[in-house]
Amino acid sequence: MHKSMVVKIVDVLIIDSGIVEHKVFQRVPILPTGYHGQDNLGDIIDATGHGTAVAGLIARGHTDIRLHILKAFDEDYQCTIDDLVDALSYVCQSDISYDVINMSFGITAFDEVEQLERLEYLCQELTAAGSLLVAAYDNEGAISYPAFFDCVIGVDTSDKARNKSEYEYMENSPVNLRAYGGTQKVPWNNPPYTVISGNSFACANMTNVLLAELKTEGNCPALWEKVREKAVGCRRFEPCLPVEKAPMWLHKAKTILLPFNKEIHSLLAYESQVTSSIVNVYDWKYTARIGQSVAKLLPYQKTVDRTINNYDTIDWQSETFDTVIAGHMGELSWRCKRDLLKEIVDKCCLNHKNLYAFDDLSPYVELIRSRGADLSRFYYPHITSENIPKGRFGKLHEISSPVLAVVGTSSQQGKFTIQLSLREQLSRMGFRVGQIGSEPSAYCFGMDYVFPYGYQSNVATSGYENLLLINQMMHDIDREVVDICLVGTQSNTVAYSNYNLSTIPLHQYEYLLGTKPDAFVLMVNPHDEISYIIRTLNGVVSCIDCECIAIVIYPIEKRPVLGELFQKVNVVQNEHYLSFKKELIQSVQVPVLDMEEALQTTNLVDLVIRFFSAN
Repeated sequence: MHKSMVVKIVDVLIIDSGIVEHKVFQRVPILPTGYHGQDNLGDIIDATGHGTAVAGLIARGHTDIRLHILKAFDEDYQCTIDDLVDALSYVCQSDISYDVINMSFGITAFDEVEQLERLEYLCQELTAAGSLLVAAYDNEGAISYPAFFDCVIGVDTSDKARNKSEYEYMENSPVNLRAYGGTQKVPWNNPPYTVISGNSFACANMTNVLLAELKTEGNCPALWEKVREKAVGCRRFEPCLPVEKAPMWLHKAKTILLPFNKEIHSLLAYESQVTSSIVNVYDWKYTARIGQSVAKLLPYQKTVDRTINNYDTIDWQSETFDTVIAGHMGELSWRCKRDLLKEIVDKCCLNHKNLYAFDDLSPYVELIRSRGADLSRFYYPHITSENIPKGRFGKLHEISSPVLAVVGTSSQQGKFTIQLSLREQLSRMGFRVGQIGSEPSAYCFGMDYVFPYGYQSNVATSGYENLLLINQMMHDIDREVVDICLVGTQSNTVAYSNYNLSTIPLHQYEYLLGTKPDAFVLMVNPHDEISYIIRTLNGVVSCIDCECIAIVIYPIEKRPVLGELFQKVNVVQNEHYLSFKKELIQSVQVPVLDMEEALQTTNLVDLVIRFFSAN
């Protein structure tokens, strides 16, 4: 329970680099904690000056406090997550009840998610026991621990605080308080004083302010009312809504797919990975695909041989299916001058079917309501400004899990197919795979998140907002204990020209910077210029500081055929293709694979495992 009585003598625990004797502490008792044999003042001597500076700022103006010093790091300024877990475990078992625990440092990285969970648990235990935990955020601006935990007061530097007593109060932000961290004179080990700045000292200044209120109010809600009242500024951020993930009914649903287009292809090519059961596939007569074999239309992948059926023959009252997965239909609707998605929404309403659509369903909300249907049975992946984390002040999570990206030189070259193949092979080998899909079908494969920024995008945000959200998605996957995280971009990665905004792939940079891959696979076409491929490879390496594991050549060309929109032809034995592959191998220093080799053998996944095992 939190203490609610007024505290006369405040016990402050400072976890830092130790302390030295200094005249600023003449009226303040300094007590070692006994941690790892730290029984005497000689055991907690500060070799860096950092702990002395922090303690001096905290003690400033106070005589009715006791400073308990736990030396957790030394000259290297490094306190690892294991070090802090060990220290807080000791504190939890201590007979002393500390009123305030100050940690003027931040930990940005961890090897195992269990370490972070253990650290959070210890902080929660200490908070529940009545201690007020105050921690600094990382000086470089990253999200750091324990400051980011809800049970810890996270302190950052304010650009509005003009002296050590001023601070800003934040609401609905992981940064709770912003205090004075500017250049200031502090006690030091040698020389006796120095001038310094940083979040560590903003945190110490904030703890100093909190002590004054703690002595009069105690650790209770009234304390925070006083703190808020005395702030030089108060900022309130709107809470963010979590991204709406896959509906429960999608798992193990009995589905029909329509129309037979690029986005639907992957569901049929990798049907074994789809979390629902595919009953049938349909299309409209305008596409000239009715009656054709799915297996023949997808020559690069072995698929269940289905026949594409006419949409007009669907028995909507049949119990053989309960869910419709509808691909993009804007272009098809325009061609046949009908709102096909509206028709499907209406059919689903009248026949109590679920609808998972790739296109925006918001224009049809009133129709769904007018039919008395349940809105929760209608879903489409989308991102809005309400999903963006607020009050972060630009802070991003460090990602601990290995991250592999699949990028390309153009659209429609099998990037998602390669991701699914890697996902399948890695999972079969026993690896735990996390994944953000940029295709709206990603939730159909059980992926962790969808960021549908490609064709007919349902992402209503851009720029830094997307970086914040994608980074949070990656962190959430990080905490799920995965062995590797897969991501993939859309279309081309590097601008081919600058004649039109549509050719400048800003969203690709947002996505890559948000996911921060360690390595990538580059998809290319046999008609790409070698110079552009090399520019793309070097551009990604320079932008993200990662390595290219392999280049995969997509061998499928679309050729017009009478009576059909197009026919896909595999040109892998084409003389031009073979010449292109030979020249590419001579021009780059990474393995070059055919698409069939990447899909039908373990060569690509072996390269992935070899890279991450060595790094």
